[in-house]
Amino acid sequence: MVTFENLRIQRLIVHEVVLASTLNTDQQPVMSQGLTQLDPAGLSLVGRRLAEALGTESHSIEVSIDDAGDGSAFQHAAGLLDATDAEFVALSQELARKLSRAQTVGSIKSGVAVIAQATVGTDTAPRRLAVIIKAESDAAFVKRNLQQGVTLEFVKEMVFGAQQRLFKIGAFLAQTNAAIQIPAVPSDFEAVVYDHQMNIKGEGSAAQYFYATFLGTTMVASTPQLNKRFFDATGHFIATSNRSREEKSALRSDLISYFRSTTGTISGREFSDRYFSDSQERQRYLAHIYQAGIPRRTISKDSRFFRTNSSSAGLSFPIASISALLRRALIDKFKFSNLQLRGRLYTSPAD
Repeated sequence: MVTFENLRIQRLIVHEVVLASTLNTDQQPVMSQGLTQLDPAGLSLVGRRLAEALGTESHSIEVSIDDAGDGSAFQHAAGLLDATDAEFVALSQELARKLSRAQTVGSIKSGVAVIAQATVGTDTAPRRLAVIIKAESDAAFVKRNLQQGVTLEFVKEMVFGAQQRLFKIGAFLAQTNAAIQIPAVPSDFEAVVYDHQMNIKGEGSAAQYFYATFLGTTMVASTPQLNKRFFDATGHFIATSNRSREEKSALRSDLISYFRSTTGTISGREFSDRYFSDSQERQRYLAHIYQAGIPRRTISKDSRFFRTNSSSAGLSFPIASISALLRRALIDKFKFSNLQLRGRLYTSPAD
């Protein structure tokens, strides 16, 4: 995952974005005709909000660039990096209009598009990036200390407040500092999106209109997502196999142990070779998990995600064996070992 340390804004512009239905009326969005001028403190604030959002692993995710055609958000964003100020303004206006056209769902709110060029990394080896921010405004108060006391000034539309999460971000990072050739090639860039609805488990839906319809990107399965998918697909294969209940229980324990091991990766091939002795069963297992979307390569293990998922493992015994043991304990009370059970003893249906 790319880092966003030492993010510095070089230039930016702000445009109004509206719902797509509004574009067909007389109420057109306000487009800035020149770069937005912020004082150093303002630029620092925007940069800090960006770094905090994009650098928050639990709410940002890498995406693949699918739409790289003429007029795509990617091509406009790539063009920003070597554009003159006049070209930057024109490209940013196209991006703002494209974002407004993508806002077709009724729950979407209007707001502003902040389009910026920035760098990240060290001064000796900076990386250039283009950033598109969709920010929704919120009403708030500004505190002012006056001679007669403290007063609150109402602000109808405020953006980028410290506690606000009403924004979405798309960032395109150039792999090198060489001049960008247009049309740009997706492999020359890394793309990252931020949405406060996403979390570290890969669950939660970032607004599709933003990352798919507008940016033309697709979410890449994250490490937590692939870990969960691997765990679930393997568990399903075990549960639906023709093995006995005891064998299934043992394999489920093997699966948990596999994720608890100290190795840093997991792979379907390794798991099948280690726990399935029959070659045909290994092939069926691999076909099953590949069909579930597990890549053939090794996957980095995410111990944080599975710390809770593998924290509880149960023992399974045939109920007849338990009953016999308890009967023996009652009959021969002076010649048996203590049997202590913690939890509930229940009979599960046949697998």
